[in-house]
Amino acid sequence: MTKTTWRLASLLALAVLALPGCGGPSAQQGQSGPIKLGGYVDLTGPTANVGEPYAQGLRDRFTLATAEGGVNGNTFELSIEDYGYTLPRAEQAFTRFVESEQVPLTFTWGTADVLAQIPKYAQAKVPTVSGALAENMSQATEAPYTFALGPSYAQQFRIAMDFAKKQGATKVGAIAMDTGSGREPLPFAEAYAKEIGLEWVGAEIVGTKSTDNSVQIRNIDAKGAEFIVVHQQDARMRARRRRR
Repeated sequence: MTKTTWRLASLLALAVLALPGCGGPSAQQGQSGPIKLGGYVDLTGPTANVGEPYAQGLRDRFTLATAEGGVNGNTFELSIEDYGYTLPRAEQAFTRFVESEQVPLTFTWGTADVLAQIPKYAQAKVPTVSGALAENMSQATEAPYTFALGPSYAQQFRIAMDFAKKQGATKVGAIAMDTGSGREPLPFAEAYAKEIGLEWVGAEIVGTKSTDNSVQIRNIDAKGAEFIVVHQQDARMRARRRRR
């Protein structure tokens, strides 16, 4: 997760709040004072290494926006819950922020929990800016109130495999984390590889608590992969691979 990513999240949120009917005096049923916003991020679970800077970036941006006078004269009060990368706690955050506090905008995080709650946000008509980049989140008809920050994971795989083909590779594969975001794009990647005439040798999955992917590297190499997409992994493992 880069600085650019959390900047995009906060700027997208500020743009939404600047729209007519969003973030105005009626946004929270006539509430006076700062507009309350809320969301959940993984601060203690398997993706906390990117969740922590993401959450801090959101806090810093809304603090700055408030210090600069807010949007349309409205300042902000942002609450971020740690959901530990679990669906039940994500659902609890929805109940708190959307149903109880009736915030006009939320922030969400993991692929599995975001996909599971797309219908709830659509029914409530409350937009959410998500750290997840699942493929169907890019479809307005499927996720009308769920906004991603950039190309989906599947789109990123397509870009990588187009590059691999241009470089002359004929066999491609992947190494991914054992999370919803790690596994989600793999079927799309396999289908696209076949579509452009590449052989998909498969994907090796790395556990969320692992700090060594050498076994997965050997396995994918043994399958003849000439180009490997390393998706959703800890930076320590990427560094380990570069040293090999």
